[in-house]
Amino acid sequence: MSLARTRDSFEAFLERTLWGAGWVRLSLACIPLALATFLVEDVVESALDAVFSSLGFPGHMDEIKVRQSASSWAGPLLVAPVLENLLCLFWVRVFAHKLGRSWWLVPCIVALIATAFHVALYMEPRYASVFVDFFLMCCLIHNAKNRAVGFWASVFLHFLVNFIVLMQWRIFGIG
Repeated sequence: MSLARTRDSFEAFLERTLWGAGWVRLSLACIPLALATFLVEDVVESALDAVFSSLGFPGHMDEIKVRQSASSWAGPLLVAPVLENLLCLFWVRVFAHKLGRSWWLVPCIVALIATAFHVALYMEPRYASVFVDFFLMCCLIHNAKNRAVGFWASVFLHFLVNFIVLMQWRIFGIG
């Protein structure tokens, strides 16, 4: 199978299963997407930690995790998904107007912006692993035929990923 045909098949699959989905189907799809995103983000964070540690850059992810898991979960579970995804919605609209409808380019740029803010806010380059989450959330915002469904699905996905992360820290310990 040629690369172009594979790409077309993948894009058709995304169109059929995600971008054209309604409220219920897209919400249900967010559950396995959240788990997959969480797992990939964990691998990326471990890889970033290995790279930065080998270069002699000490990290403070454990301190960040302790602080976040000990504070109220309302921020990461309710406030962050809505506010951060509203900012993503804004940037998706700005860049979509300028760059067009490529299913991946605009979400990639917006995810890079969100990642840069997280890295700067926490002053921790290992936090760049959130790119995985934001890329998928921005894909939902940018590509869903029903904009409201895409936005709220991205909020639900954000909530689920944050919930899984917080539960991981609580059940298995920090780090």
